[in-house]
Amino acid sequence: MELALMTRETFEPLQGETFAIRFGSDGGSVQGELIEVKGRGQGLKREAFSLLFKLPAETRWPQGLMEISHEALSLTAIFLVPVGPGEGGALYEAVFT
Repeated sequence: MELALMTRETFEPLQGETFAIRFGSDGGSVQGELIEVKGRGQGLKREAFSLLFKLPAETRWPQGLMEISHEALSLTAIFLVPVGPGEGGALYEAVFT
């Protein structure tokens, strides 16, 4: 599925599930849990929403494009930003407008 066609409703059923997340071609790969899908009002062409992932606590990636995959979605690259440590992991967020 194209990134432009993904909506909050695309991700809501996947909340609480595990995604494979890879940073760059040599940055490694981790398993991350989608812990929150949140609506953020009207965006430019669609409803804005955000995704919050919990990655292993030792993850120290800078913000950037990361490939995410899940059996319910085709592989796609999204821009993730570290937003701080969370309970039991490192938190990374993607915002769609």
